[in-house]
Amino acid sequence: MTDNTIGKSAASGHGGAGVGAMPSFLAMPSFLVDLGRSAPAMMWTFTATTFLSALLLFAIQPMFAKLVLPVLGGSPSVWSVSVFFFQAALLVGYLYAHLLINKAPPHLTGIIHLAVCVLAFICLPIAMVTWLGDPPEGEPYLWQLGVFAASIGLPFMAVSANAPLLQAWFARSGHPNARDPYFLYAASNLGSLIALIGYPFVLEPAFGLSALSHLWAWAYGLLVLTIGASFFLMRGAQAGGVPEAAAAP
Repeated sequence: MTDNTIGKSAASGHGGAGVGAMPSFLAMPSFLVDLGRSAPAMMWTFTATTFLSALLLFAIQPMFAKLVLPVLGGSPSVWSVSVFFFQAALLVGYLYAHLLINKAPPHLTGIIHLAVCVLAFICLPIAMVTWLGDPPEGEPYLWQLGVFAASIGLPFMAVSANAPLLQAWFARSGHPNARDPYFLYAASNLGSLIALIGYPFVLEPAFGLSALSHLWAWAYGLLVLTIGASFFLMRGAQAGGVPEAAAAP
């Protein structure tokens, strides 16, 4: 998502659909307002959430592709279809985040996203679905796409939407660094790099695919908690005014 889109989303968060239009039952408790006004708490929460999200997003791709290999083999076409699915699912996640930021009421964006994230637990721990049967003879590309979508489509889409959502929430928070959130990009890049390098050399050799699928599910549960914390800290900051000065990330 571009900076201009984030800026427009942030501006809309302070309008009539913002805190003033929020139903009374969604009013922020005082302790969340106090935490939201703590700029360091918000900064580190958003940083940790962004890092963990990128780590999980880039770890699930080689992990699930390796789960499919015993069934379809490791031909270039299998890897090409896998790459196509992940790029298409990433685009769907970004589109979902864009619509959520620009169309949903600001005080409901986090509630909706948390509901989607919780729904994705039905796909965990990561495993290849069996109800689609065996791959057909010939070129089973549509079957492969169906298996990927049914097995990990929902959690992958939910995780891929986090980066633009977190940037938009941070831009709406009133944090001193809200106009220059490049530390979030750094956290995302670091998480991606660790996953890409660490998976083949550390994670899979140390744990194996079965254990990694359960470990990913536990880490996803932690991610959902940090997403909720990020959203409610942002709402608390909006309710309490501009956060206190932040330390450098």
